[in-house]
Amino acid sequence: MRAPGELYAIIRTAKLKSSVAGSEMSGKHGTPPQCIDDAADHELRLKPIPNADPSKLSSNRLLIFVDGRCEDLDFEEAKHRGLLRHDLFRSLVVDRLASAGIPIQAVRSDQVLAQQVMVSASHEFFLSTKASDPELPVAGLSIDDRYVRWRRDSVDFLRKRFGDRVVAIVEHLDELTPHLTAVVVPLVEKAVKAPGRASKGKPAAPIAWRLSAFDVFNKKTLDHLWTEYGDAMKGHGLRRPPHRSMVTSTDVKEFYTAVADAAGTAEKLEKTLAFSLPPVEGRVFAESATKYRDRAGLAVEQWRQEIAELLRTLHCQAKAVEHLRKRETELRRALREADERRSVEEQKHLELQRQHDAMRVMTTDIVAARVLETLEIPLVVENPQILRADLADGRVVRTSSKGFSITGPSPKDCVAGRGAVELLMALFRSTATDAFKLCVACFGEAGIGAIHAWTHRRFAGRISQEDIHLLATRLKPHKAKAATDRISPGQQDVPEDRQLKQPGEDVDR
Repeated sequence: MRAPGELYAIIRTAKLKSSVAGSEMSGKHGTPPQCIDDAADHELRLKPIPNADPSKLSSNRLLIFVDGRCEDLDFEEAKHRGLLRHDLFRSLVVDRLASAGIPIQAVRSDQVLAQQVMVSASHEFFLSTKASDPELPVAGLSIDDRYVRWRRDSVDFLRKRFGDRVVAIVEHLDELTPHLTAVVVPLVEKAVKAPGRASKGKPAAPIAWRLSAFDVFNKKTLDHLWTEYGDAMKGHGLRRPPHRSMVTSTDVKEFYTAVADAAGTAEKLEKTLAFSLPPVEGRVFAESATKYRDRAGLAVEQWRQEIAELLRTLHCQAKAVEHLRKRETELRRALREADERRSVEEQKHLELQRQHDAMRVMTTDIVAARVLETLEIPLVVENPQILRADLADGRVVRTSSKGFSITGPSPKDCVAGRGAVELLMALFRSTATDAFKLCVACFGEAGIGAIHAWTHRRFAGRISQEDIHLLATRLKPHKAKAATDRISPGQQDVPEDRQLKQPGEDVDR
């Protein structure tokens, strides 16, 4: 449950469909979907709402977004213009889909047409210091500059987060806690999948608008949505509720039900305790003392029975309140432990992130073009993918995103490779040890990373001839011979640290 004194920024979502089957109303996986027309009836107050005050209906407002324009209307003006109707949300969604090139006939009957996004805050955030002010739309609420700023920032957040996908926002001030409910069309730009199996010869699929609630409102994006709204409301003293908090709507309903029952019982007890003897009928001597005593005794006995029944009710409710208090204590303890675990996990995540960044630096190679620039060897653009450098001894170095190749007067000068170490070995005709020293001297920690990358490619990624023979003994004879023949004779006798690829070889394999 919420810790005392903490105010939370609240955001919830619900799916809106053209029609809803009975099996979808169970809500086993979150808020069950609603029919878009039923949602319009509820939001626009076209049907009775038990927890809304009908006398405050005019304080509600309707914001409609069409072609980048926003119309901010109160319910009276919206009703006068004929906007408070059963199919308002459906028509706005259909128009938005049409502007994106999606006809309503192309939408499946069970597909999500729109998503309701409700934003609010803890009830205490809206309370006024004058809880009995009759001028307020809802008793106890403070519709002041703070609320106006919260409303403005919340609308700005929804429009910035979802853009022109927002077609309407309804502001409700006739309920216990003010809130804004937006209708969002889940449009995304995706590649249109062509029929049949994909092949290399087929052109890339075109990009078009698609209706996909899963891409816009999935588990990951909803978690980010909670965080983003909490960050946007920090200036109002609100924050995001803890991750995976254990409070549920059932706990809240049980609590408020117990409070309401206790209040009703207390009022009934107060009326019952205001006991008085029945008046004497007629004149003083019109009723005998015996008859009056019997009648008064009957009234007293009935009063005692009512008191006993109320005491039993109070006893049961006291037990229920005690149970709820224990439950609240357990939830607070669990919430505190969850926050502690989350802090520990965040620290572990940060430490792992630092280690990952360090390892990435330590295992990242240096491209050949950067090596040549560091050695102050001029480069020219041979074509958009290849850079060229002419050396003083007649050799030519060409670099690309895949590696480098060197050509020269002698066949021994023609080599190809990848990374800083191999390039330094080829340029200076040096050993791997000398290339290591030069790499560290020129690039520091980045040079150490290049050495690690070279070591990984040369040793961890290779299989010796003996290993292939060992594996080949477990294969069929013709497969064993094919596996052994894959080793070129030139590679068998050359030391491994000096084995450079010939020009034209794929340096990425």
